[in-house]
Amino acid sequence: MAKNGTKQRGNNGKTRGGCTGKGWEPGESGNPNGRPKSRPLTDELKRLLAANDFQALKALMAVGLRKALKGDYRYWQEILNRIDGKVLEALDVTTDGKAIGPDLTLLSPATKAKVLKEAGGPQE
Repeated sequence: MAKNGTKQRGNNGKTRGGCTGKGWEPGESGNPNGRPKSRPLTDELKRLLAANDFQALKALMAVGLRKALKGDYRYWQEILNRIDGKVLEALDVTTDGKAIGPDLTLLSPATKAKVLKEAGGPQE
């Protein structure tokens, strides 16, 4: 028996994991069915919006479009996100104002020109 009163498994004398010693055996899942597929609030909202030939959804869309046409950018943003998807954010990574990359100052002028040409960078 281990210190905490649990039986040792036959795996090199180790006890089960976790602070209680009641962890899962290798290959054993603590959640065999995975995350539940249904989302109660989303499912109910979809049901309500689909009722009466989608009249509630059409009314919400009309309100959003009306506000977007009056200039409320949040509605424009949401409409465009639904149509085209969210815009990807670009991240420019630099160090002290210098781009991260190979140090081309150590190359000969001919080699540097060749590397820049192949990379599509500015020609000197």
